[in-house]
Amino acid sequence: MTQKHHPALAPMCFRKLKEVDPELGRVTGKFWATVWGTERALPPRYKYLIALGMALAAGRDRQATRELIKAYGAGATLDELRETFMLIPWNFGVSYFCSEVSTGTPMRALELIAELEGAGMTREAVVKQLKTRLKSQIGFEGE
Repeated sequence: MTQKHHPALAPMCFRKLKEVDPELGRVTGKFWATVWGTERALPPRYKYLIALGMALAAGRDRQATRELIKAYGAGATLDELRETFMLIPWNFGVSYFCSEVSTGTPMRALELIAELEGAGMTREAVVKQLKTRLKSQIGFEGE
């Protein structure tokens, strides 16, 4: 049995796809609902962690930050996020990590989570702070 899932950040591009072609928007929305909109074999936080790692590896800073926020919002722990970051230097090299990942918005988001959790903030409050502080970097429009 599948469960409905509501991410911490909803996809933004569907409106644009509908403008390009209504059928494309509908098909894409249905595809998203199949992959992300229900909990199937993998809990949402694991899917987001996988997506985070893939986005980091691809150098997609904005997407990686959004996936990190969604993973955290879905219950990923700080240790799980750190382990996901650890895979990048292992699989792509320390130099890639140092030049691309360590200086990017996803790393800043990870540091904010650690800082805010350390200050005793709740997960919900941390997610709200991430959306507020990183608004321009993640394209968050209040969805």
